[in-house]
Amino acid sequence: MLVRPGPHLDPSGRLGIEYLQQWVRKSEGCSVSGLVEAMQGEFGRSPPVYAKPHGPPVLPPKPMQTQSPAPGPSPAQIPSPALAAPAQAPPNYQLPPRPPPPPPPPNPTPYQPQPSFVPQQFAPQPQYPPAPPPPVVASPPIPNLLDADEAPALGVGSAAPPVPPNPQIVSLHNEVHAKLSSSLASLSTALALDAERLRAHQGALLAGEPAIRDEMARLEAVRDVCNGVVGRVGAVVSGAESWVNDVRGRGEPSVDELVCGVSIVGNQVVNLVAEDNAIEDTIFHLSKALNSGRIDLERFLRSTRLLAEEQFMKRALIEKINANMPVGQPAGY
Repeated sequence: MLVRPGPHLDPSGRLGIEYLQQWVRKSEGCSVSGLVEAMQGEFGRSPPVYAKPHGPPVLPPKPMQTQSPAPGPSPAQIPSPALAAPAQAPPNYQLPPRPPPPPPPPNPTPYQPQPSFVPQQFAPQPQYPPAPPPPVVASPPIPNLLDADEAPALGVGSAAPPVPPNPQIVSLHNEVHAKLSSSLASLSTALALDAERLRAHQGALLAGEPAIRDEMARLEAVRDVCNGVVGRVGAVVSGAESWVNDVRGRGEPSVDELVCGVSIVGNQVVNLVAEDNAIEDTIFHLSKALNSGRIDLERFLRSTRLLAEEQFMKRALIEKINANMPVGQPAGY
């Protein structure tokens, strides 16, 4: 067996198909089974080996016989019946017997020189018998395979014996087959485990889809509630900001504007209470001034008597207003 060079196979037996180049670039996407399939497809299109041809043995060349030239016509060359016959006859066809070779022609009389005064004499040329015609090979009739009961038996020597396989190639094939078988077994086991794991993941994903949908619906409801609350809070914040801006635009109010009654009578009561408290504070400070010696006793008594009379009048007016106020209405203080 010899290596048959091809577009992807060099004479040394190195294979360079596209799958091997892809294996070098990205080995994780390739496998031994894919390599075997790619090699089967490539070797199916162009076989990698072929049988060494057994040609017929080369015969040594026949020695050439030199003859002295003789005048006259040269003897005709007798064709060989073996050359006229086909190279290979059908299995059941037998060649006709070869005719005996013709007798060798007699040697012609050599040329004898004569004196110049004697006319030259030539020996008569021998007459050769005509060459026998080449045998006519009759082509065997084409057998009718449909009508024949049995196929014609092939000749014993027609088919060449099969070439015995190379033991090294056989052992190499066995080793490659064993390695490929072990690799395929491990790959099949790994693929089966991966398939089981992927099926488990698929089942978990399919089972988790309803839970995910329920959670999505709940989150959408919470989102709607939050959007409503945000809208209400935004409205309240906007109102508060507008009220604060309005209050800031009014300026700082006075104490009299903050402490006031709900009516005219109420405002009068508020003023009377304020004056009563002011008189009481004045009497307190006069007593402290008397104790410290800043004023004398006579002046203290005169001022206290006047302030007490005024305080009494104001308190009487307050009691009168409270007595005339309707039940349940505040007095303004």
